[in-house]
Amino acid sequence: MSNHRTFRVHVTSTTSHVIDLPARSEEHALDRAERLWDRGEKTRFNPVLGITPAHFEIDELATVMLADIANDDRARWAGAALQEFARKTGSGTSDEGLHDLLADLGHYADQHGINFIDCVARAIGCFELERRGHEGTDQAPQVTITIGAGGDPP
Repeated sequence: MSNHRTFRVHVTSTTSHVIDLPARSEEHALDRAERLWDRGEKTRFNPVLGITPAHFEIDELATVMLADIANDDRARWAGAALQEFARKTGSGTSDEGLHDLLADLGHYADQHGINFIDCVARAIGCFELERRGHEGTDQAPQVTITIGAGGDPP
């Protein structure tokens, strides 16, 4: 069993941001959030409107709520999204439907100025970390996505 919890960390620059991080303690979550911010990985943080804390701080209520989230919950939420997508598009809920949903999320990201490839790579790393139960690390594995010129693989 992992000795990590996921902490919601609020960050202030000129706006407020949050990031959910698995860590051994609040101090470790705060330190990791500051390091990510300082390394320029600001795209990993989500903007929050109407909240402007004075510094890096733990959101206690959100952290407590995150403690109860299991991979079964995450799979159920994703399944509900896939079922709704399948209902609207007729694509089904098999691997083809998932493929279509992911591709359409890419189109959505493109229209909204979001780096889809970066999001997918980070999501794969997060998935792997959650799948493993964090196993003593709070760092998601590095994921690199390469897009070739097209055609059949060698």
